[in-house]
Order: sequence, then C-alpha cells, then structure tokens
Amino acid sequence: MNEGTLDRSLIMYNKSNAPSRARRVISKGDILYSTVRPYQNNNLYIDFAIEIPIVASTGFALIQSKIDNKFIYYYMCNNKYTIEVLKRCTGTSYPAINTTDLSNTMIIYPKHTMEQQKNRQLFLHHRQKN
Repeated sequence: MNEGTLDRSLIMYNKSNAPSRARRVISKGDILYSTVRPYQNNNLYIDFAIEIPIVASTGFALIQSKIDNKFIYYYMCNNKYTIEVLKRCTGTSYPAINTTDLSNTMIIYPKHTMEQQKNRQLFLHHRQKN
C-alpha cells in the first residue's frame, strides 16, 4: 500500500490462512490508517467490492464510520491531521500511535453535504499536488 493505492500483486489472505498479525477484517467503505510511520500516508480507503473476507495487519487502524468515510479518509490524509497524529506517536525510528490515541484525535466534520464535498475536493487536490 502506498498513499491510498493498493498493490494488487500482494498476497491477499482470508482470515483462516492469514498471519497472526493480520486480524482486521475489512469491508468496502472501510479505512485502513497506518499506525506505524503515519507520515508516510500508507492509508487506504476500501472502494472495491470484497467477495471473501479479507484481513489487514494490526499495524493499521480499521476506521468504520456511519458518516461519509471518503471524507474521513481524505481528512485523515491531510498534512495538518498527520501532524496532530505525530504529536501523539511514541518512538523515534518507527514512530507509532496506538488505536486508542488515534481514536482521541479530532476530526472536524461539516454538517452540510456541499461543505463535505467541497472539502473532499480540496483534500484531493492538495494530495495530487504533493
């Protein structure tokens, strides 16, 4: 995984044959947020159909929300958010954040759909520039 892109040549495991560190069952619409070296933005929005249960490493926080996950994903990939996450990380060579500390970060979510779409476009444009 690299900045929101899944390398489809990687081996995908189902839960029964996955390594012990792969325990997060993912579904379409979920977000995987890298808890190790979050500044590398190795995060993923699952926008593809999943026919069989697939699991992800526990090195990722699994984000599932009842609101607009695509907006949440772009927000979490924003540099300002990443800086806030890094403030809560421990370690120097492999800075990492645990899922509890990650869940305590603030995400500002606009009430109106138009604002959400505008902000999503701004996040996307900013990511494409960098």
